[in-house]
Amino acid sequence: MEKKPIVKIRLYRGRELNYDANGNIKNENGLVSLEHNTQQWAIFMKNIAISGYCKVEVERVIKSFADGTYEDYDEIPSSFQEEVDKHYQPTKELPVSTESKRIAELEAKLELLLSGKDVKKEEKPKKEKVVVAKKEATEKSEPTIEELAIRDKYIEVFGKNPFNGWSYEVMQEKIDAELAKV
Repeated sequence: MEKKPIVKIRLYRGRELNYDANGNIKNENGLVSLEHNTQQWAIFMKNIAISGYCKVEVERVIKSFADGTYEDYDEIPSSFQEEVDKHYQPTKELPVSTESKRIAELEAKLELLLSGKDVKKEEKPKKEKVVVAKKEATEKSEPTIEELAIRDKYIEVFGKNPFNGWSYEVMQEKIDAELAKV
């Protein structure tokens, strides 16, 4: 009866591999032996990406039997190296923001319109949501010349930019109060 295999992993320290004139790797390296699919294996794989290694490769896989004998695999199964690579260079899917989703939807709709195909009726409610968002964005209009003049006057009087949360009326009150002191 076969027990869990023992995997020997060669770990190379550093940021990148360095070679000598003969093409041999000069980096400090070590060999780690772990029993596959154990708690120790899981902990090691969890931390392998942040441990400062520039290369990680499976060097040997050994079958262990219940009677205490060991035997090397004739050929190392690629599944072991793939599992180590998956943990060494994890691909983390980043959460997609609502803006990114909306942009993707709009790009898809644009492609449909440019290709000459009709937009499905199911997509119309989504268009209404986009229109609502555009209306909210346009409600914040550009500041008028008078409002910009109040902001410039505040900078002139106080020597610094006003708080962005203040309305122009609040800035005018603060300017008037400061000028009344003088």
